[in-house]
Amino acid sequence: MSLKLKYTIFVLCISVPAIVVGVGLLISAYRRGSEAEKWKDIKLAGGNILIAVFTALLSAFAVEFFKPEEVEKPPAPGTTVPLPAFSSSSQCLDQWYLLTDTWHYSLTHDGGSNVWQVGRPQFSRQSPDRIIGHGVWMNTVDGSPITSSIEAGCRGQRGILIFTENGAGPDSIPTVEVYPELPDNQQSQVVGYAIDQTWDEYEVLAPVLISHQPLHGSQSIGPIKDVAINNRISKIWRELYARTAKDHECMMCTTLKVP
Repeated sequence: MSLKLKYTIFVLCISVPAIVVGVGLLISAYRRGSEAEKWKDIKLAGGNILIAVFTALLSAFAVEFFKPEEVEKPPAPGTTVPLPAFSSSSQCLDQWYLLTDTWHYSLTHDGGSNVWQVGRPQFSRQSPDRIIGHGVWMNTVDGSPITSSIEAGCRGQRGILIFTENGAGPDSIPTVEVYPELPDNQQSQVVGYAIDQTWDEYEVLAPVLISHQPLHGSQSIGPIKDVAINNRISKIWRELYARTAKDHECMMCTTLKVP
């Protein structure tokens, strides 16, 4: 039974008997011969009617004041949070060079250091206007695997990858990666930056890089511990980003602490 129906029944149970009694007293008052008795009954009837009216108003206030707050229910288990909408087309997706051998590098925190994290996402083209993927990354805090779903597309002339962590809560915000220049068949690496909530407690930009060959000399995934390898990947990112046509698009990129 809804709260509104309960409230209606409650008001009727209180108000209707009081009004009926009041009206009955008014009829009785006009049938009496004595003028004094008549006014006495009129006052009594009026009092009952007023009591009924004010009781209804008070009950309405009480129900409104004490009713439970309506809380938005989270999605049912097994459902996914819709990804932010972005435009894409077959012409845009034709420029995405996402093969089976795709290596994804993203700068992240590991303890007190900035290191590159390696993932190996797998992509498939569902239709001319849709490319989706998934991949596993390692949590740098406890080493547990993090699986994310990926949607590829474009916004204008920029490439966009949207990462949504599988099993994340309804309030989680997907990570959006922006690639100022889309790769082509002759380009083995493409660089960009991520608006990454996991970077720290603030939403900041973090460098990302897609390569079609491993840059860390291994087939493994997870954070890279070797300082020399981290420096080499950072150098690749800086050199490629400096050569992009939109090298000033990311105004914060020059201040990022790339090792």
